[in-house]
Amino acid sequence: MKKAAELWKALFDQRYAWAFQAYDGFMDALNPDVRERMGHKSADEEAYVVVFGRTQVGKTTLLLDLMGVSPEHLPRVSTVLRGGREAGRSATATAMEYRRSADRRWGLQVENQTRWFDDDCAMTGALGELRASMEHRDLQVRNPCVIYVPVSCFNAGSELLQTRMLDLPGDQPSNEAEREHVHAMAKQYIPLADLVLLVARSDDLTSLQPGRLTLPGIENWQSVPNKFRVVTTFSFEPADVRDAMRKITSPNIDDIRTELIIQIEKAGALSPQARNPEWFFPLEFGDSWKSGLDQERELYDRVAPIIMEFKQTLLHQIRESTGQWARLKNATSAHAIAIQVMQERLESADEELKARQDALRKDEDDSKRVKSALQKVITEARDLRKSIPPTDWFKENITLNYPEPPNDNHINGNVRDFRAAIFGIEQHLTRLPDLPRFTEKLETKASRDPNEWSKFLSRVRNQYAKKDTSGLKTDIQRAVRQSFEQLSSKLNSYSWDTYWSALPGSNYATDLHDFNLSRRTAQKKAQALVDDWWRDIALDEQKCMEDKAMELDRKAISRERLLGQLRKEQESLKVEIAKTSVRLDQLRIEMEKDLASSRCFAQMLDGSYLRQLRARRLAIINGTSPAVRVLNLLAAVQLKQARAKLLHSVDSAPPNVATGKHNQGLSS
Repeated sequence: MKKAAELWKALFDQRYAWAFQAYDGFMDALNPDVRERMGHKSADEEAYVVVFGRTQVGKTTLLLDLMGVSPEHLPRVSTVLRGGREAGRSATATAMEYRRSADRRWGLQVENQTRWFDDDCAMTGALGELRASMEHRDLQVRNPCVIYVPVSCFNAGSELLQTRMLDLPGDQPSNEAEREHVHAMAKQYIPLADLVLLVARSDDLTSLQPGRLTLPGIENWQSVPNKFRVVTTFSFEPADVRDAMRKITSPNIDDIRTELIIQIEKAGALSPQARNPEWFFPLEFGDSWKSGLDQERELYDRVAPIIMEFKQTLLHQIRESTGQWARLKNATSAHAIAIQVMQERLESADEELKARQDALRKDEDDSKRVKSALQKVITEARDLRKSIPPTDWFKENITLNYPEPPNDNHINGNVRDFRAAIFGIEQHLTRLPDLPRFTEKLETKASRDPNEWSKFLSRVRNQYAKKDTSGLKTDIQRAVRQSFEQLSSKLNSYSWDTYWSALPGSNYATDLHDFNLSRRTAQKKAQALVDDWWRDIALDEQKCMEDKAMELDRKAISRERLLGQLRKEQESLKVEIAKTSVRLDQLRIEMEKDLASSRCFAQMLDGSYLRQLRARRLAIINGTSPAVRVLNLLAAVQLKQARAKLLHSVDSAPPNVATGKHNQGLSS
């Protein structure tokens, strides 16, 4: 009787073995990268659930709450588990598994060595030491550390959660050693987890978007969403959420889940297969939730049953996900997921190729613009230098010539006419010429075409026209008065206005001679002042033009460097485009191969089933006793029932992303 019972148990346990064998064969035929993404593990490997998210989102508190730690003991347990680390920083040092202690003691198991602690302080210190060892790379752990929480911290009569639940360190920690360890833990445990709880704060839902979670096995969680559950913490904290809850007369979990998905998609759309409302759980727990009970009792009385329903549903899904049937359902949908994963890899490589091709086109367009700008700068600098004459050239050959100042024709033998003539000369010389002009010497002896320097002359004239000449005019007036100073002094000494005689040697003849001499001196002084004024302007303009030409040279050098850099970038992009094109071709070949394997998955299931059925028939025929033959007959019937159940599961699977049709299950 005992042997019969043992045989039946063995036969019963093997009722789905054929499906797992087909699944293992299918996974072995896939590309290794795809197989790693899907987290392939055999049916006899241990089941576990991973809790993952950014630091300080409440992962550990969620896990403890799901385990049944009572609300009044949550603050105490959370404080101890921080290991003495201040609030606001990640408290989880490595992958942690929490278990219920058999008594009131704390326990810490590291690499199969367990220590027990009678008080909170000792446990806090031990966890602090563990974190320090991890951060300083003094301790390398290969397995999750196990923390035993005192039994007194749990709700009385709460059901023991049998599933292993691993608490991973938070994503994006600040410590470099911690970042490396988080990456290693995620790579080790997430791909093979039966279920992953993605935890995010309700006020930071962007962490659920592609590209925000970059760790292995989780970066593209939307491609295998049935393996993940999205849990939001502090879900009913925001004021707008509370206002909305007050307005809903009969709140239910479906409406709240729909609203949560809407909020998540404000930061970016979810994939169609990831929008299943049954995979989203807005929760509340911990101190903030407890304090809210006292502040808004009526609102929380309405929300509490919904949160409890969410928790119970999540616990049910956790238990279901780690059962053999759930793992088998996931296995039979693997071919559809594989197709989707392969498509994503192909699309990613294709997008990468297009991005590099776009970058190459942009670089080539930039090169054309830089070349054009370079040629423009070179031409501008060349033309500018052509228009700059040598300094000695314009000093010698360009001048501002005054017309002759008034002569002595209007002096008719009286002092008054002399004074008027002197004043007229002063007025004449302070009326400056408008524009500089070429001298005769320039036109006959210039070493190049004077028109080449017309730009320079034009610029100088513009500057000359803008200058304030009041100071120059004052200097000219002073020079004129100095030139006529002796004559003016002599004229002022006369007590009469009319000269008595104009004969040679008379005062009139002497004054007239002095007048003409002083007139010529005044003109020369004025001419010198104006020439210096002009040359200063010309020198300034010459320097400005030379500076601008040098600046254009610098621009040309900069553009030449940029052009060289763009050429290097183009060569690099061409190499990357060639590599990506080769990789894309390889991916297409691999995808065709994997697609062929995926199309054969139903046949693989059928073949494995038929082999198992034949084994059952042989066992019936070759049974050593009637009892053994009957048990094998019952096992064959059971095998058929298991196949029918699995066939229904596969046929009801969601549409295939690659084909838009339902996945083909076992052949009838």
